[in-house]
Amino acid sequence: MSGSRPLLVSGPARSGTSLLCTALSAHPDLMVASDPYLPYFRSLRNAMAQDLPGFDSSAALSDGYFSDDRTALLEQVLSASLDVPLDPAEGATLVEALRRRAAHASPDLVEGIPDLLAGDYRAMLSRGLQLISRIRGARPWVGFKEAWNVDFFPAISRAFPEARFLVLLRDPRAVVASMLALSRKDPSQLAHPLSYARHCRKYMALCRHWESDTWMRERVRYVRYEDVLRDPRAEMERICEFLDIRYDASMLDGEKWFDYATGRPWTGNSSFLSSMSGVRPELAERWRRELSPEIEGMVSYVCGPEMALVGYDTGPPDEEAMVAGIQQGADGEYSWRSDFRDAHTDAGFELLRRVLLRMGGLSTPQKRRAFLFEDVFEMLKGSQRHDRLAGSPA
Repeated sequence: MSGSRPLLVSGPARSGTSLLCTALSAHPDLMVASDPYLPYFRSLRNAMAQDLPGFDSSAALSDGYFSDDRTALLEQVLSASLDVPLDPAEGATLVEALRRRAAHASPDLVEGIPDLLAGDYRAMLSRGLQLISRIRGARPWVGFKEAWNVDFFPAISRAFPEARFLVLLRDPRAVVASMLALSRKDPSQLAHPLSYARHCRKYMALCRHWESDTWMRERVRYVRYEDVLRDPRAEMERICEFLDIRYDASMLDGEKWFDYATGRPWTGNSSFLSSMSGVRPELAERWRRELSPEIEGMVSYVCGPEMALVGYDTGPPDEEAMVAGIQQGADGEYSWRSDFRDAHTDAGFELLRRVLLRMGGLSTPQKRRAFLFEDVFEMLKGSQRHDRLAGSPA
């Protein structure tokens, strides 16, 4: 990518990535396009995993938990290369999917989407970055943000060693509350709450896992949405330091935030407000008034140990609320889900995770199925609060 370095941002959907990237793009050295390329990652996942036994190319992007097949898929994506040929038969379908995706938040990129087609996925991503730079103007850092694609960051970092990555974390209870609130206005946005929670958990596990990875820890930083709301200047200065650029006050000037979807000043992407400008600290705790006790208890139980690793507090685990929350969300028409589609099975897996935190002598496969990474399991096991997190008696 001539003249620019790649910057990729990710977070669970409804985690505040639109706000973060709009603020970043107000900096004269940064441009981060919103949500143009998700179908690329689904196609890439399928190409990376096509030789795995039992792989289902139509399945939702996986959280990686609780089965050997899911664990193997996650490990395959994390270790794979972007030098995977693009099947010509996939090309036309992929272009159309990318055009539909980009039309929502980055419509200025749509006409250039056919130019992305290349012989392999590395070249295709390079062309995607070049398209953003060509349409919106070259800057020292040019990239995009997408939800759910964090698994692909290692492969991208190996293909583009100069790239940098930001992961936005948010309290999973707030993420689920925002998704549910949005779905009341737009039912097509309703996703499965347990699946959402498990994907949030994976994001937190990956962030802590990469801190001990000598390659990734220099290239990835995670930011908490709540910290951006409460002390925006400090967080933006920290991001600028990571990218080796000077802080610019326009990052926090809502009047300078531009919406490429409308061609007008950005008015926000809140599930709760019709419009907003700039940073609104009060939104950090809005979820407390929105979630049912069952869904709140389920998310806190499912994500609690990993939440503690990144500085969130959930209080004591409530098994009954977790089971009730999983049962409450078991049925329904969802835009996507990645659970096991059986409330008893899913609740059993979550109960088992807490039991395993109290046990010794686990095998590597057991640790990976329940916690994704051995080092994350050891972090959780070694936490001074692990007794409370695991539900052990005092």
